[in-house]
Amino acid sequence: MSGKAISRRQAIGPKREEIEEIADRLRLTREALGLTMAELCRLTGIGTTTYANWESGRTGRPGLGEAKVLRKVLGYSLDWIYEGDRSGLPMRLVIAIAAYEQQNATTVANSATP
Repeated sequence: MSGKAISRRQAIGPKREEIEEIADRLRLTREALGLTMAELCRLTGIGTTTYANWESGRTGRPGLGEAKVLRKVLGYSLDWIYEGDRSGLPMRLVIAIAAYEQQNATTVANSATP
């Protein structure tokens, strides 16, 4: 077997870009649902600091147990959280995310206009 050896952490742990993508999806979905971080944490029972760290990408990603809580309470799919696959999301969430993305794209475009 040739090639560069990788550590056990590299083999099983998420890459930085994956953590950032998950953080973006967590933030995007929370904001699309019109929830503050405190409201989301109250609904799910997840600690505010823990959730803030996930959403900022500072410390990893939700474990399977926490991801299941998010799925159950908020309607996320695990594929959405971890992979960005929208196909398993409820239509209300797909619509909310699309509307939020469109609103932010318009805001960014308007702020760039002199």
